[in-house]
Amino acid sequence: MFVSLALACVLFLDFAQDDPRLKLVNGARRVDGALEFTTAMQYAELQFSQQLGGAKAASIGGWFFPRRTGEQHFMFRGVPETGPLGERFFRPTNTWVNFVLGTDQRGFLMGAINGNGSMPFVHVTANEVQFDAWNQLVLTKDTNGFQRFYINGAFVHTDTNAIAAGKIWPFNDTAAGEPLRLAMPLGGRIGEVWICARELEAGDIKADFLQKRARYKPALPGQSVRLGEMNAHPLSAPPRSREQILEGARKILGTFPTNVVALDPKIISDEDCGRYERRKVSIQVQPNDRMPAWMLIPKYLKGRAPAIICFYGTTSGAGKDTTVGLSGRAPETRPHPKLSFAIDMVEAGFVAFAPDYLRDGGHTTQPTSTKNSRIGRFTAKIFGTHHVRLITCKRWISSMLRASGWLVILMAGTAPFSRPQWNRVLR
Repeated sequence: MFVSLALACVLFLDFAQDDPRLKLVNGARRVDGALEFTTAMQYAELQFSQQLGGAKAASIGGWFFPRRTGEQHFMFRGVPETGPLGERFFRPTNTWVNFVLGTDQRGFLMGAINGNGSMPFVHVTANEVQFDAWNQLVLTKDTNGFQRFYINGAFVHTDTNAIAAGKIWPFNDTAAGEPLRLAMPLGGRIGEVWICARELEAGDIKADFLQKRARYKPALPGQSVRLGEMNAHPLSAPPRSREQILEGARKILGTFPTNVVALDPKIISDEDCGRYERRKVSIQVQPNDRMPAWMLIPKYLKGRAPAIICFYGTTSGAGKDTTVGLSGRAPETRPHPKLSFAIDMVEAGFVAFAPDYLRDGGHTTQPTSTKNSRIGRFTAKIFGTHHVRLITCKRWISSMLRASGWLVILMAGTAPFSRPQWNRVLR
């Protein structure tokens, strides 16, 4: 049954009516049943203290009409802080509940309620908010700490599958904290806003959209985005040529080793894991520098099969063990199914090769050949020696291709920044 949001929420503001609690600042005004903002200095605010204390879940939302696309906060209690690398820090507080709903620089919907899992940042989706149109935007957080985003009645995004999601922060709302603020820094209107001390149901959000779309026109139905168009946001400057990119990389990485050492593969252990075999191996990368790795092989492999190099994302010392389901990010912690993707690969019939990065997992000793060279500096070592290791992985698996008939080399990884680098080296 549809529940009116005016009854379901601890705060419901419809700007078709004047509200004496609302303070309009720097020329913000009410026009045609909505708040209108024409400069970045204009905003509206309302005291909102101690309303969400003890809540187990929460929802924020409203109707918004941005004039232009870009980074802006429409509805917020507290604002993200910009870090030295441009990060949007938005950590939960210990004494009052903060939240934000807006768009990033590309116009993608973003928000967070009382923290964003174990990440200190605002959560950004891949869903564009339309400008010069009305958008019903809703963000909910459930009792398990997961967030769901809605645009014009449609469920468009969730962080349920994010590794960092699901951390529960208590709703402590005992201090006065910041007021609720409303703004459209790039110009626009706000028709209404709501704050609820529970998770709004998808049916209620959809019903609200259908009921009010005649008032808020135009308002197109929302759609989820599974894969964004890569060229929808082209670079402002022409892309650099391949040679320019390689030259820039060489300036950072320095000279690569000229002597190609023998791989000298060694099998350290072999374990039957039911549907696959888990083999611990090591190969020589540089003189006196061996790279340990796990190799998962389907037990009933017949004929040729693809081999996948499975690099892990950021860990706290567990390294390759996270990829094969032996550990979480820190050694001897519980394995996480969203990190152990090498098991997914081998159970799908692939041969999975999971090596350690330098200075992680079982590869913590820095090779003497890089200590005094340009490639041995911290940043260059992180990238340069990893590339050398990847090339060595390719050499060894290529030799296995000839010996075992494996067909293809692919690349997997959990760290977004690593994929294009590794794939470029493989090509």
